[in-house]
Amino acid sequence: SFGGKDYLVIYDSYSKWLELDLLSEKTAARLVDIFSDKFSHYGIIEECVCDNVPYNSRVFLGFAENFGFRVTNSSPRYPRSNGLAEKAVSIAKNLLRKNNDVNLGLLQYRNSPIMSLGFSPAQLFFGRRLRDRL
Repeated sequence: SFGGKDYLVIYDSYSKWLELDLLSEKTAARLVDIFSDKFSHYGIIEECVCDNVPYNSRVFLGFAENFGFRVTNSSPRYPRSNGLAEKAVSIAKNLLRKNNDVNLGLLQYRNSPIMSLGFSPAQLFFGRRLRDRL
């Protein structure tokens, strides 16, 4: 949640690619719609590491089984146990805080090299930089 709105943050652990979607409703059916759309663009994931609700619903677990990916729940009592998710949420909140146009903020993030890797998320995800205004 940020600014009274709920968001879905999807973060690729390999490339550090970040997706940020405003949630009109926090239901498993809405998550299935968003994940289906992402899969049509990027392919099907192997594993979804997430907090529990609504990822542990029959609807979402059935979707995962149908698409052939694992759902791994992080500990609700110890959110820090999923450090990558915490990092992704931190990046997403920073983007929302600092950018009037979140899509341009995402583009800049995706095109910016990550110091420890020497490449941007776009380069790792697509093998090239994305065209931007800079």
